[in-house]
Amino acid sequence: MKMICTPKRKSVRLQYIWLFTFLLLIASIAFAQGSGKSKRAQLYEKFRGIAKEMEEAYDNGDLKRVIDLYNKYCRKDKNARAGEEKKEFKKVKKEIRTNIYQCVALSYNELDNPEIADIYIRRLLVLRRREDTGDYWWSLRDTAKDKYYVAPRLLVGVKLGTNFTIAKSFNSYSIFEPVYETGEDNYEKKYDFHFNHSRGTQLGIIVEYALSKNLSIYIQPVLSMLKFQYKDSQYIEHSVQMEENNLDSFTRDSTSRQTLHYIEIPLLLKYQLGRAKLKPYLQIGGFLSIMRSAYKMMSIKITEVIGQYQGSSTTLIEDIPIKDHITRSRSGFCLGAGIDYDAGDLRLGIEINYKHLLGNIVNKDHRFDKDILLGYYDVFDDITIRNVEISLKVLLPISFKAFRR
Repeated sequence: MKMICTPKRKSVRLQYIWLFTFLLLIASIAFAQGSGKSKRAQLYEKFRGIAKEMEEAYDNGDLKRVIDLYNKYCRKDKNARAGEEKKEFKKVKKEIRTNIYQCVALSYNELDNPEIADIYIRRLLVLRRREDTGDYWWSLRDTAKDKYYVAPRLLVGVKLGTNFTIAKSFNSYSIFEPVYETGEDNYEKKYDFHFNHSRGTQLGIIVEYALSKNLSIYIQPVLSMLKFQYKDSQYIEHSVQMEENNLDSFTRDSTSRQTLHYIEIPLLLKYQLGRAKLKPYLQIGGFLSIMRSAYKMMSIKITEVIGQYQGSSTTLIEDIPIKDHITRSRSGFCLGAGIDYDAGDLRLGIEINYKHLLGNIVNKDHRFDKDILLGYYDVFDDITIRNVEISLKVLLPISFKAFRR
């Protein structure tokens, strides 16, 4: 009798295969974790024994033995510079490394080699920033604190704030041109600054790296929204011959509010002016702005006068896409200042920056595109923008370094 494997049986078999594979994967992960913990425990136990042997050698006055033990088990190799260490030693718990560094630093001091001792003293300061590090630490602490102070070397965090944009035209363009001189410049746009329609926002991350005790470099990728507004007015008048001469006029007043969304990538140099908890600083650098999206909102009021009759209407148009009318990327420079505050394990701060985008933000190739030209009788001038941003920051120190005072 011939057996036929139905689709249902195939499905059941496939389920069993998947279940078996999943259980095998779980078992492998559990075994690997258990094996890793076991190896780590063996590593810790090994270096606890080495630290204890160093302490006994130091107590017995055998300083050379202390150095030999460190060179044998912790130093990278015999030709490595002082402080270059094996990878397995770097994986050891802080408390074990601290006990070893204490013995090594004290031994080099008593062997009249303070320069090498300082290498391990700085590491002690970084490993135990706030707490006692053992019986030997008190004999080193006062000397160490007089020579060094511990500060964050690498910090990461976030920033959030508001900005105010100032737009300026350096070449004007208009669809309408006067047919005779009116004595007034009715065809140039008016760029007015007001907090309500020039206020944007920014949100980003911060990565800061200390180069020295006062100087650091950091990058602040942010998502920024910039806004600016201009007004445009066209006034046309002409005579219509009827039973008598009547002066007719047509006035078109428009307000355009632009909203630009950028990815900004600033690279800044920061100079810190103090080392107390409150740390004022200055910063300077450049940035690249990459356009994400751009829209405009227009309010158009038309007033017509025909003889003795006058009428007006207002139209509001929102979310007009203008991404093609704005250059895709621009560079600029940044100047700023701020204050940081060390609050336990966090660094809080507030800063103010002045940013200037270089060159014209308008894409000349699309200035007279029909969508804006014919749809709304609007064309962009050549425009430069500047903005002032105010931000709050929260930073988390990732690593520390002992800097010489």
